[in-house]
Amino acid sequence: DAAGNAFRKADTLMGDLPQDINVYSGRVDYIHPLKKGARFEAGIKSSIVKTDNNAVYDSIQYGKIVHDFNRSNHFVYEENINAAYVNLSTTFAKKWSAQLGLRLENTNAKGTQLTTGEKFDRHYTQLFPTAYFQYKANENNNIGASFGRRVRRPSYGSLNPFIRFVDRYTYTMGNPSLKPSLSNNIELSHTWRNKITTTLNYSATTDIIDDVIEQKGEEAYKAPANIASLHQFGIAINANIPVTKWWTSNLDLNLYHNRYKGVASGTPIEFSQASLVVAGTQQFKLSKTLAGEINGRFMSGRLDGIMRVKPIGGVGAGLSQQVMKGQGTLRLTVRDIFHSVRSNTESRYGNVDFNFQQYADTRVVSLGFTYRFSKGKKIAPVKRTTGAANEEQERIGL
Repeated sequence: DAAGNAFRKADTLMGDLPQDINVYSGRVDYIHPLKKGARFEAGIKSSIVKTDNNAVYDSIQYGKIVHDFNRSNHFVYEENINAAYVNLSTTFAKKWSAQLGLRLENTNAKGTQLTTGEKFDRHYTQLFPTAYFQYKANENNNIGASFGRRVRRPSYGSLNPFIRFVDRYTYTMGNPSLKPSLSNNIELSHTWRNKITTTLNYSATTDIIDDVIEQKGEEAYKAPANIASLHQFGIAINANIPVTKWWTSNLDLNLYHNRYKGVASGTPIEFSQASLVVAGTQQFKLSKTLAGEINGRFMSGRLDGIMRVKPIGGVGAGLSQQVMKGQGTLRLTVRDIFHSVRSNTESRYGNVDFNFQQYADTRVVSLGFTYRFSKGKKIAPVKRTTGAANEEQERIGL
């Protein structure tokens, strides 16, 4: 009030939210060369994941610690995915090449909330075909076509139903009922002189995972949900052109249209919008030892699930100077020169009216120095192999 007295007694809440994730994964691949440059591949993979999440909340009431049973929880999630794949790549009719693949996945998942006794079991098997074709019309023109079915699984953290408080009136929580998103993708591409590539694409995705904002009395919370299906089509153009001997231009243009249709928080939604992304890098060779670069990126207003993101863009630049007879390099770079990279997002559906603005310190100036101790024989880079647990690490957030 005007005298500085609190309208209500302050709340004191203490929380301990340890999370233990164990991942066991193994993979075996077999590659067999065939006649005329063809190749057959096959493999199997199995992963076992167990996450143990224990949320303990206590509050202080009249100087005493009291356990908060309503907010505390103990959730254990177990998952086993077994997969097998076959892949055949070949060339035919001189100008044609193709790659056909098929992956079979069997998923078994179980979740248990030890505090409440709630459980769920999920068992399903899915097929994921892929096909790539390329036609070399002549030395200047290549045409490609591809089809693929893909899966995007929710992160382990998003499956955790625990409450995490942002402040007295705001919190976030996970959703153990999340289903994987499945997408079917088609692409047609044309490449001219390895300089300009034009791609037409279309994708249809079911069970899109996105955060939903809900109001509960005085409190608001954010939780992930399978909100909608998404149909996206667009055209992308990439051009890498040497304008002169001292100027190289790289431009990317992506024009696409998103259409979401589904249900969010019990409210039917149907949003659609066309969006444009333009990015470019201009490289200049100013002398034998001095090079410069200017880069920029602009994104028009776009839809990201139920969120409408306002336009955003930024410009950067850099200089590099070779020193010490070419063995050293000084680099000066500036990011977001005009301090224009500012996030502005809004969402309106049902009884929710949400706006989020973020102004980060994105203007960064850096000065670096690199020194090469030898200019002798180049060493071939070590070929990196894909680990068996790559997908699981991504779902953890590593």
